[in-house]
Amino acid sequence: MTGLFARTLLFLSSYTPLYLIWAYYAYDSRRGLAIALCIATALIVAYTTFFFRRASSNNPLRLNVAAIDPRDREVVAYTVTYIVPLLVTPSDDPRRWVGVLVFFVVTGILQIRLNIVYTNPVLALMGLFSYEVKTTQGATHFLLSRRRTLSASVLYAAAIGDGVFTEVENGGGVTVPTH
Repeated sequence: MTGLFARTLLFLSSYTPLYLIWAYYAYDSRRGLAIALCIATALIVAYTTFFFRRASSNNPLRLNVAAIDPRDREVVAYTVTYIVPLLVTPSDDPRRWVGVLVFFVVTGILQIRLNIVYTNPVLALMGLFSYEVKTTQGATHFLLSRRRTLSASVLYAAAIGDGVFTEVENGGGVTVPTH
């Protein structure tokens, strides 16, 4: 599950705080919608958590690191995309909701195609920090780690997507190939 489905799940999970805000706004006038948003949020977050736990048990690779660049500031910048949907809700005007939907779909397509769904505030809330890692072989990867600071020359990581890894502490206790 490291392809389109995983990227779509991560895009949807990145907006779960917004779904909860919309549920709060809708609770008095559209209680069914509010409950549906809360249930969807719970399911998305639960499945995202399951996905990362399962992905970290994949066969880890050894990454010989040449450079590490923290990317957490991009998570903060990403939250700016919440502004447009927040400015147009709540509203009973269907045209405003269509505008939000178009914005959401276009943002989703861009994030999925550009493979930037891993810059995700929900992952940060789950305790994952974002890094760009350049290997000694010249490859550049996106890495998610529970460690706040990375300074190792060798990291062990499991692939969760195209060029995207999650760190496995101590190599997961297995002998791993070099990447």
